[in-house]
Amino acid sequence: MNNGYRAQRFEIGFKFNRKDGKRGIKEFTVVDVERTIGNEGNLKTIQYICTTDFLGTKSKSIFPDTSLARTLSNEELAEHIDKDYTPKHLKDFLKGNE
Repeated sequence: MNNGYRAQRFEIGFKFNRKDGKRGIKEFTVVDVERTIGNEGNLKTIQYICTTDFLGTKSKSIFPDTSLARTLSNEELAEHIDKDYTPKHLKDFLKGNE
């Protein structure tokens, strides 16, 4: 039983800016997507693994879908509301468990 199909709203390679404490604004890039699927086959969470440049090296961070969405303006977010970048095989799996 699926408690609601949730789409992957942001594609791999998507870039966004986020304030990083006192260090100022940093640009992050989505490099991977992590999904948590429960025992019954329902999707629990979608998290985005992102990288940013920190002192010449790549630093990894994990952002939940809602945290990434909050970094965008209303106009930018409106562009992603109806998009679905979830791979087809995963869509079929999740919809089959409804």
